[in-house]
Amino acid sequence: MPDSTQYDNELRFSNVDGYWSTDTHKHLKKIVRGPEDLTVAGTYMGVKLERMLLNLRLKGSHRSIDDKDFCLLEAVFQNRWDYRMSIFLADFSMIDSDGFQHQEINIKLPKYLDYKHAVIPRTGELVRTEFRSPDHELEAKAKTRGWLWFDALPQGIIPHRFIFRFKIPEPGEISGWVKSTETLELVINDFEVGPVKHLPPLTPNQ
Repeated sequence: MPDSTQYDNELRFSNVDGYWSTDTHKHLKKIVRGPEDLTVAGTYMGVKLERMLLNLRLKGSHRSIDDKDFCLLEAVFQNRWDYRMSIFLADFSMIDSDGFQHQEINIKLPKYLDYKHAVIPRTGELVRTEFRSPDHELEAKAKTRGWLWFDALPQGIIPHRFIFRFKIPEPGEISGWVKSTETLELVINDFEVGPVKHLPPLTPNQ
């Protein structure tokens, strides 16, 4: 099986989430066989997986917020185009090893804003941290690094595929008429060669 596959373009006219488009759709899928395969790049956007934290326990700043486990993915997004791009319109999803799909969590919602402490596995140490989202707008040829949040996975289940779908507007625009969509997919058959699984820099809770 080749390491990457680009699906044939589809030309269609549709209303996608309120954005009218004459849509040329490209889907690039890449098989991760080693650390060097953690980057996938299309015509407009590129994505590199950096770190994956499985089922990390986060605690809220207030007693009214229950502790909750999350899967956190750190990724670098690169605008490969000569024009400003917005990833605010993008859709990110994870398919687990049992075949279930999980959509990225919108951590801008109030109920997620107070998760500012993490519990270190094995030691149970409580530390203060911040898993920042990537910037929503990218200038031409610029990069941004940030964390994507997903719900925790059941015991014994691990991530298998990460799918990033970008809506491409007219040059110079960041919303409105969508001229194309581009889907980038990374398939991890062996999680041991997947994103490095170690904790980011964390500050001990004072």
